[in-house]
Amino acid sequence: MLPDPVRPMDCYPLLLFHTGTDTSVSNLKNIKRHYKELGAAVKNLGAQVVFSLILQVKGLGSKRSDSIKKINKRLREWCYGQGFSY
Repeated sequence: MLPDPVRPMDCYPLLLFHTGTDTSVSNLKNIKRHYKELGAAVKNLGAQVVFSLILQVKGLGSKRSDSIKKINKRLREWCYGQGFSY
């Protein structure tokens, strides 16, 4: 589902989605599912779609850092496969 400010009848030459840094709330499977749902909702709007990477946060440990790197790699591959920028 699209956030309220984004309506299909509006013209958006560029849509930029920023994921943020909080990977503790969702696991990899949920994050990928959310990206796919959002991607399906915006794919045919005629806009260039850009998803940002999940930012690393210092001091959260190597396990969290490795998880973010893994998520970013998979999201980048998915974005390119869907014709989105990353």
